[in-house]
Amino acid sequence: MLAIFLLCLSLTFTHSSLPTTAPHSLLVNKRRSPFAVVSTPSPTYSWVVAHHPLCGPNQRQTAYQIQWQDSTNHTQDTLRQNSSQSLHVRHAPPPLQPSTRYTWRVKTWNRGDVADVECPSAFSAWSEVITTPFLGFANDTTPIWFPASSGAEFTLHRLVVQPTVPFTSATAFVTALQSGAQQKLLGAYRLYINAQSVGIGPGRGEGRTNAGNHTPYDSIDVTRAALLSKEKPLVIGLQCYADHGAGSVLMELHFQHIDGTSSVVATTGDSNAWKSFDATMAYGPVHQEGGYKAPQENQEAALMPVGWKEVQFKMNTTLWKTPTARPSFATYSKPTLPLNITTGFAPVRWVQVGQQRWFGDFGTEFQGGLHLLVHKGALPPRTRLQVTMSEELVGEYQHSTTLLYPMRTGNTYRSVWTTANEDAVVSRFEHHEYMEFRYVEVLILGPQAARTQVAPPFTLTAWRVQYPYYEGDSSFTSSNAVLNQVWALCENTLRVTSLDTSTDSNTRERLPYEADGLITGMSRLSLQKEFDWLTHSWTHNIWNPTWPTEWRQTLVHFAHIEYMYMNELTLIDRFAQTMEAQTQSGCIDRNGTHLVDFTACARQTGGMGEGGENDLRDIVDWPNSQRDGFVFGPMNTVINAYAVRGLRQLVHLGKAGGGARWNLPARAASLAKQATATGKKGETDRGGNEGTGSFSLCDFIGDVDIASGYNGNRFLVQWKSLLGTMDR
Repeated sequence: MLAIFLLCLSLTFTHSSLPTTAPHSLLVNKRRSPFAVVSTPSPTYSWVVAHHPLCGPNQRQTAYQIQWQDSTNHTQDTLRQNSSQSLHVRHAPPPLQPSTRYTWRVKTWNRGDVADVECPSAFSAWSEVITTPFLGFANDTTPIWFPASSGAEFTLHRLVVQPTVPFTSATAFVTALQSGAQQKLLGAYRLYINAQSVGIGPGRGEGRTNAGNHTPYDSIDVTRAALLSKEKPLVIGLQCYADHGAGSVLMELHFQHIDGTSSVVATTGDSNAWKSFDATMAYGPVHQEGGYKAPQENQEAALMPVGWKEVQFKMNTTLWKTPTARPSFATYSKPTLPLNITTGFAPVRWVQVGQQRWFGDFGTEFQGGLHLLVHKGALPPRTRLQVTMSEELVGEYQHSTTLLYPMRTGNTYRSVWTTANEDAVVSRFEHHEYMEFRYVEVLILGPQAARTQVAPPFTLTAWRVQYPYYEGDSSFTSSNAVLNQVWALCENTLRVTSLDTSTDSNTRERLPYEADGLITGMSRLSLQKEFDWLTHSWTHNIWNPTWPTEWRQTLVHFAHIEYMYMNELTLIDRFAQTMEAQTQSGCIDRNGTHLVDFTACARQTGGMGEGGENDLRDIVDWPNSQRDGFVFGPMNTVINAYAVRGLRQLVHLGKAGGGARWNLPARAASLAKQATATGKKGETDRGGNEGTGSFSLCDFIGDVDIASGYNGNRFLVQWKSLLGTMDR
C-alpha cells in the first residue's frame, strides 16, 4: 500500500476550478458542502478568490463581503471589509444561533497589474454549506441501553415520532461508547430513519485510546431520509454493539419546522417512548482474538425481529422493554464528515459450484458486509448457511472459485446463518460490523438442498462503508494508458480504503500508523479539498503512537504540514513539548559527534503511548529476517536525518508562532545546526566529494558481513541530498 501512495505522490494533480469571477470552494471551519456542523457560534469562513478578466495578471484580494441567511431568509451582512484575508475569516457579530440552519455567500474585490483598477466579483451562489451550531447534548438527554442486568451485547432501540408541524430539516447528533482499548470497531451504533441506514460510527477519537475520554459524536443531515415519509410517522432505529454488554448510545434529533420553530427528540432512559430489544442471541456473537477483533456473527433468523425499523412493525411487548438510562460520558464534536453507507452491490461474477455451494466475486475490495435474503420455501426450516469472505483465492484469481481461508493475515471471516423456523417466511441476514473482502462463498450445510429450481435459493448483496470522496476535486489524464491505469489504481485506493482515520491495513491491524498517515494525508491533500480528516487522523496518531522510533520523529512533520497547508498551529500548540522530545534531540551527543546516539540514552517517547522508553525500536532495522546480515548500531543516519529535519521544522514553527513561542526555536536551531554540520563533516572525513557528499552507513552504524550487499546498497545515504529533499 505504501508503494501505491508513493506513486500517487509522484504525479501532478490539478484541482478543478469554476469558470466564474465569483469566489468558489467555500468552507466553514474548513468544512465544505453539503453539510457543515460547527460547535461554535462564531465559525471561520474560507474561499478561493477567482480571477477577474479585467484586472490583469497577479491578482490579489483587496476586500470581501459576506452575507448569511437563516431558514426564514433573514439576512446578515458584513458589508465591505478591506482585507486580503480569504482563509479562516472569523464570523462577525451577531453570533449564529444554536440549532439554526444558515446559508452564506461571499463576494470579493481584486487588484492586479492593471493600474488603478479594482475589480468587484459577483457574489458566489448561496453556499450549500449549512451551519448548525450545536453546543452539546442537553442535560436531560441521557445514554440508553437494554436493561443493564441482561448483559446484552447487540441491542436494538426504536422510537416512533410524529412531528406536529411539518419540518424543513432534520439533523442527528449521535454517538455510542466503543468496545475495547484498540477501538477497531465502527459499529458501536448504526442509525436508521424509516429503515434507511444513514449513519455508522463513531470511529476513532482524538484522545488517548485507553483513557475513555475521547468519544466523538457524529453530526448527520438526515433531512432527505426523514422527508421521504411526510405522510407517516418517523421510525428512528439504533442498532448497537458493545463487548460484554457495557454499551451506551446517545442521540438527539433536531427538527426545524416551516413556521420557524424547532423541536428535539432524544434518547432518554426510563422513558416509555423508546423501546429496546436484546438482539444478542439473534446475532450469535463468537468472540475471537487476532488482528480483527469484531465478533463472528452466527445469526438466527428466527430470533431477529423482522421489520423492526419500519412503521408497520408489530412489537412483542414482552421482548421489547423500556431502556435503562446509562451513566453520562464526555463527548466532543467529531471534526470529520460522517461516513457513507451504500447498499445493494451485487457480485459481478456468480458461480454455482456443486449443488450446495455458490461462489461470488464483487470485482473489487469492499469495506462492508453482506445482506442475504432466503426466499420463502426455498430451503427447509432451520437450514444452516456457512458464509465465508476473503480477499484472496487459491490459484489464479481469474478462474479460481476457492477462497483462501484463513487468509495469510490470519483473518477468519466466516459465519453460520440459520434460517427461520418456518419455510413460509423470508429469512433475512445482514452483517452489523464491517470487514474487508472481495470474494464470498455460501455453502448449505447438511443434506438439505434447494427445494426449487431457482439457483441460488437466496439473494445476496453487499453494503459498503467509506469516507466521503468528491470526484470533482481533482483529475488526471494523459496519452499513456499505463500511466492512466496507475492514476486510477492510486485514486481508487484513496477513495475506498479511507475511513475516519488513516489505517495501516483494514485487513491486518486496522491501526493508524504515523508513516501511513503522513503519506495518505499528503495524498488526500493533493486530491481532495479536505483538511479536518488530516488533523483528526494525525491527532489520533500523536495520542496513540506506535513503536518505531522514526514514526515518533514523524509527528513534528504533521504540525509543519498543517501550518504550511492550512495556516494553522493547532497541533504544535497542543503537542510542542512532546514533539520536541520525540525528535530524539535529548539523545544528541553534545560533547562528541553531535549526532543522535542511543549508546547511553534511551529512545524518547515524550510521555506518549502505553509503552516505556525501552519499547521503541528503529523500523529501518526491521524485520529481522530481511537484514541480510546487516547490523545496525546505536547511531544511524536515518534517525539523524529525521532528527535534523524535525528540529528545523520546530525552528520554522516557532518563528511562525511569534519568535520564542513554546520556548523551542533557539534550542532547536542550535541542535539542528550542530547535527547538520556534523553530517557535512562526515562527508569530507569519509572521502566524499563536496558535490556529492556520499558516505557509507557502515562508518556510523555497525558492521556488514560479506552477504549484506542488498542492505549495504539500500542504505547508502547522501546527507546533503537527503536533507535537501526533506526540506523541499
